Formats: sequence, C-alpha cells, structure tokens
Amino acid sequence: MTRVLWMTMLAAAAVWAAPEIEFNRDVRPILSDKCFSCHGVDAKTKNIPLRLDMEAMAKADLGGGRRAIVPGDPDTSEMMRRINTESKAKKM
Repeated sequence: MTRVLWMTMLAAAAVWAAPEIEFNRDVRPILSDKCFSCHGVDAKTKNIPLRLDMEAMAKADLGGGRRAIVPGDPDTSEMMRRINTESKAKKM
C-alpha cells in the first residue's frame, strides 16, 4: 500500500470516527461560562428575548432569517457576528 493511500485512509477514518457535535455536551458548557448571565434562565427578567441555554431557542429564527447559531455555518451565525464585531454597541 502506498504511503499516500495509507494517509488518505487514516484521514478518512478520523473523519468517520469523529463524534457529531452535540449542543448539550459540546456547546452549552461554553455558552454557560460566557453568555448565560444575560442569555440564560434570567433573560426574561432582564428583558432580553434571546436565550442560549436552550438548544431550540439558540437555533431559532430571530427574524429576517437571522439565527444566533447556525449549525455547520458559523459565518452566518449572528452570535459569531456579535462576538467579532468592531461595534461596541453590538459586541458580545
């Protein structure tokens, strides 16, 4: 077996064996540390409509086709836009 073929097979096996990203296991802990103080259980009392502690709400349509989290497409996720923006008013 050639080295290139062997490396290709190893790379393919790694991709096939990679676990699927799960919201509660992989994403929620990060959001918990950074976002839940505003976008968690108390969001309603703070008059903040977006909750990130619930997967369905974090991925829901925010209007105009915007979503806080777009699985597999971080470039269209509003959360990533807000984290990376230069605007102090929109920065999260």
